[in-house]
Amino acid sequence: MKRRRSADAPVYAAAPEGEPVPEPVLRWQREVHAHWTYDLDVDASAHTPEQCVAEIRRRLDEGPSPDAFAQAGYG
Repeated sequence: MKRRRSADAPVYAAAPEGEPVPEPVLRWQREVHAHWTYDLDVDASAHTPEQCVAEIRRRLDEGPSPDAFAQAGYG
């Protein structure tokens, strides 16, 4: 929501600071991500960019090997 509010674009559904995420945004998030397999899920809303990068780096260094594309039939 912070990123959407800062875009200042009237076409984006956004909620004021402290308000719940609007239902259209929640539906979009569910539909976009519902049918995919992910090797790693990083919550960028709860962590700094540096923490997200560190988590990705840790996963790449320590494994397991990524296989989401193979599971989805792309690899």
